[in-house]
Amino acid sequence: MCRNLWSRVSFLSPDRDSKLWDLSTITLRFLKNMSSRYRDSGCPPDCKVYVGDLGNCGTKHEIEDAFSYYGPLRNVWVARNPPGFAFVEFEDSRDARDAVRGLDGKHPIPGAQLSVWVDASDIAIGGTFSQLSQGKWESIAFFSMKPNKSPQKWLTYDRELFSIYLAIRKFKHMLEGRNFLIYTDQKPLIYAFKQNPNICSPRQLCHLDLISQYSTDIRHVQGSENTVAEALSRIEIDSITKSPVLNFKEFALAQKNDPDLQKFQLN
Repeated sequence: MCRNLWSRVSFLSPDRDSKLWDLSTITLRFLKNMSSRYRDSGCPPDCKVYVGDLGNCGTKHEIEDAFSYYGPLRNVWVARNPPGFAFVEFEDSRDARDAVRGLDGKHPIPGAQLSVWVDASDIAIGGTFSQLSQGKWESIAFFSMKPNKSPQKWLTYDRELFSIYLAIRKFKHMLEGRNFLIYTDQKPLIYAFKQNPNICSPRQLCHLDLISQYSTDIRHVQGSENTVAEALSRIEIDSITKSPVLNFKEFALAQKNDPDLQKFQLN
């Protein structure tokens, strides 16, 4: 979610500076809280977010990449004259609310140590994006997904490697250009970039290739310390199962005969 404010690139011989926008310094507001000049659109005001203090930076693609994490986007409009602000239109007002408030009310701390924690089980794959705050790891983004049947048949090593691959793809807009650690409870993975590539399968090489573009610092952690990612990797939802039918007559009768509710109504 956050990008470095400055990045310095040495290419051939000259040094080039490129200023990038930083999500920790921009201004976010709901469209409904702004003047009528900006509210005149066919989009519900709860679904549209004003992004200010961009300066001369921030392309449409970068903004889409950063905000699409919160949910599907309907449209992104970047001002050109004058520059410095944009509008992000979500399909769901709840996603817009998450973008403004931040996940769980936690926001990235500029310069904090970052890490990605992953876990894979026979059921699903889970991961968290965390920052080091006051000596403790604080999770600020999460993901959980149930892969198709093929990855569920892989060896544990391959499933854990796949979970790192998916986590980096999920959080890539928050990881690009930053140093971060990767934590997994699969100890052999800490040697993944030290082994002979000839012994790796084509699928493993594909996953390692993408991971290496972001970080090669994989560290082992006990499963008892990786509780969040482990819980997310064991979420199983059966979308076909019908919810239990509520008997409204029994519900009304229980309310009518409830002594605590009767006392509350009398008071």
